[in-house]
Amino acid sequence: MCEVFKCLSVNREEESRKKIRQLQKQIAGVKQNRDSELQQRREMIAHLKDQLQEMKAKTSMEGKYVKKVCDVSVAQTQKRCVMSERALLNEIEVWLHAEYGMTE
Repeated sequence: MCEVFKCLSVNREEESRKKIRQLQKQIAGVKQNRDSELQQRREMIAHLKDQLQEMKAKTSMEGKYVKKVCDVSVAQTQKRCVMSERALLNEIEVWLHAEYGMTE
């Protein structure tokens, strides 16, 4: 009878060892999957950071361009206004001179 219990005990021990090896393999597989996912996430984060830097640089350049365009537009408008004002003052002077013989 003792022999039977020894055989049962040995069988249980072998089954336990097989189960432990199987669980260790599962753990290794899960760890490998997790590590792979982490690496993919890190790569995605790095890619998104690069895109963010590019967008910031592009936005900055576009902002500078828009500011320059607006500055040029304002300067041109001011110049046209000054020229129109001068032309009107000249017309007034000519009219006053013609009407009343007045000059500055």
